[in-house]
Amino acid sequence: MAKKAKNVAYNPGESKFDGTILGFFGIFLLMTVLAFIPGIILIVYIAMGNNINLNANDTSGLVLVMALELVTLFTSLIGSFILLKWDTDHTVISGQRLHFKGNFFGLLWTLVKCFFLTIITFGIYAFWIYIKLKKWQIKNTVSYP
Repeated sequence: MAKKAKNVAYNPGESKFDGTILGFFGIFLLMTVLAFIPGIILIVYIAMGNNINLNANDTSGLVLVMALELVTLFTSLIGSFILLKWDTDHTVISGQRLHFKGNFFGLLWTLVKCFFLTIITFGIYAFWIYIKLKKWQIKNTVSYP
């Protein structure tokens, strides 16, 4: 016999996910386009006649690679945020529709804090990042009847 959760009001309403394959395909297509942005930047940079030199005397190539890594990270976070918002907004639990009210900069700020705390604690804080992100997600999720 399953335990009943304490301090949780029981609502016998319907729970469902009403997202469609077309909606998911649109999100997937957008995430794919975002993933190609750093590669497009690199192709344009090389097509303009620039070379990428990764040596100790010339750091311009290293700066370019690091900038592309930051663009990749940023576009990946944007894609993940859009998917999270779409997923939450199409979920109904016990007859109550969920809505995600968080914004991208709140996610970015949470990740920046986690990054610096991980550096300060020599990696120990990394074990808490998932918990902090889940708390941020739930804090920014509301339900409507």
